[in-house]
Amino acid sequence: MLFITCYNIFASGYRAAFGISKDMTVFWVEVFIEFCFLLDIVFCFFEQYNDEESYVTVCEFKKIAKHYLKNNFIFDILAWIPFEYIFPSTKARLWRILKILRMPKLADLLDVEKIKQIVSKYFEKKILSEIE
Repeated sequence: MLFITCYNIFASGYRAAFGISKDMTVFWVEVFIEFCFLLDIVFCFFEQYNDEESYVTVCEFKKIAKHYLKNNFIFDILAWIPFEYIFPSTKARLWRILKILRMPKLADLLDVEKIKQIVSKYFEKKILSEIE
């Protein structure tokens, strides 16, 4: 999802500025990416979260769905709706700018602490293997 989100944000900005490519390969790549984001929206209804007040992990579906609907759902759905196909006008490419609403998702995917732990574990294993 990290790669797809990065590609989508930069490609959407490019296409909004310079127009949409007529290439069929690019079209099908975009369809696949939008399908991945639709799946992500569905999966977010099942993703556990930590309660801000009690720091307890919430696992109950109704609470998870309510939390997602209150916080990020509107941004995700606005970024997913293909406005450029719904309103096919000369200014339709400006609708692609709404894809930039996916930037908060990129920040979530770039959990710095998690990346630091992965890199630390990798280098610890590498150092231990060199010592042996």
